[in-house]
Order: sequence, then C-alpha cells, then structure tokens
Amino acid sequence: MTVEKYMDRWLESIRSNVRPGTFKPYEAIVRLHIKPTLGTVKLDKLNTMQLEKLYRQKLDAGLSARRVRYVHVTIRKALKDAVRLQLLSKNVADAAIPPRQRPRRILNRSRRTRCESCSTPLGATSWRPCTCWR
Repeated sequence: MTVEKYMDRWLESIRSNVRPGTFKPYEAIVRLHIKPTLGTVKLDKLNTMQLEKLYRQKLDAGLSARRVRYVHVTIRKALKDAVRLQLLSKNVADAAIPPRQRPRRILNRSRRTRCESCSTPLGATSWRPCTCWR
C-alpha cells in the first residue's frame, strides 16, 4: 500500500471521529503537502530521512516552520494509527525532527519604565499611569 492510498483511507476513517474544523486542515495538509511528495512511496518503505527531506523541501519552498510542524504532526498521527492497525511495526515520524519554531519577540515600544515626575514604576497602579496623575 502506498502512502497516498493509506492517507486517503486514514482521512476517511477519522472523518466521523473529529470535528469538521479539525478534519479540514488534516485534509488540506495531506492533499497539498504529503501526497504530492510522498504519495508514491510504499508505506512500509517510508523512513525518517524521507520525512526530514520533506520538511526541508517545504521550508525551502517558503512554508513557515509552524506550517511544516503541522505537516509533521499530521504525518505522525496518521502513522500512529497505522501502527495501531498493525500496518507498520513502528512510527518513523517519532524519530523525525521537525523544524524549530522561532520564539516570538515582544517589542518594547517604550523604554520608559518609571514616571518622569514621581519615579513610580509605570503600570504599577491599577488604572492610573502613575501616582502623580490627576
């Protein structure tokens, strides 16, 4: 059985068990990212290096690390179910390393941390900017 055939069967099997808002992204990821690149590979011949190559190709094509992680999560869940159904002996996605997400930087728009007139820390009072405000 190829990855493409298995992913089609997997999508049909989970359709009734997940919400439509969960199913729709799964279907899109399978259709747009997994089937075009790994669809012809035999399911039992799929390996970790192929998955990591897929992740690298998607990053190079301009997908964000977050989106590539969604691809990884989808493949991992599908292969977990294949192991449960005894179609595979192990989940090769467990060993694959998805790209890291960069932490978001919080921009500090104001360098001032204290009121200029009374030296109260800004944001220290509940609804007023500082204690000298009237």
